[in-house]
Amino acid sequence: MEHWDELGKIIGILVGAATVAIAMHTFISNRLSNRIKEYDIYKEVKQLLEENQDNRNLASIQAALRCIISKELTLDEIKWFIKTPNAFKHIRYYSAQARYLTISKNQSGFSRVEKYNNWWSRMLERLQIMFVYIFSGTLSAAILIYGHLFEIAAPLLMVLYGFGIACGFLALKMLEMGLVFSDTDRMINRVSFTTEPKPELELVNSQTDKSA
Repeated sequence: MEHWDELGKIIGILVGAATVAIAMHTFISNRLSNRIKEYDIYKEVKQLLEENQDNRNLASIQAALRCIISKELTLDEIKWFIKTPNAFKHIRYYSAQARYLTISKNQSGFSRVEKYNNWWSRMLERLQIMFVYIFSGTLSAAILIYGHLFEIAAPLLMVLYGFGIACGFLALKMLEMGLVFSDTDRMINRVSFTTEPKPELELVNSQTDKSA
């Protein structure tokens, strides 16, 4: 009997390891697929911009970008993401944080929108998100756990459960907003770009020209 228990544990470990491996493989494959998709869209948008006389390709550019982002960018924003080296790979994060972020004035990175420039406005936003998250999450849990104790008609009970589920989705949305809001600091402080060529690259190019 003990042998069967040990065999069961081994099988459980193997199944768990296989599940983790499959999940990691799926995650890596999806990430690679998204990068390939982003690169294809980058090339398409770049070509459309080069042929964008009198903004006639703007609708096609917006349609292509909607495949990877939800926010509708302005033409100046699109040009910046295409022309600035390494900026396009952050376009998804920029779209997700559009409520809080904008392109900095010197165009070397991102900065907060004017509404959230001061500390008090950011603190108020955090408190609002936290309050709605706690309130809606608590209300959802209470309804779903104790809803059956209410002596009401079945149709009304279904409506009550539906309201509880809606509160749960609202709590998840607030949690997502909180994480996005917290991530803006990383985007502002750690992400920066330059359009100027590196000195060592200039040196290599100049040496190549001389030797030629």
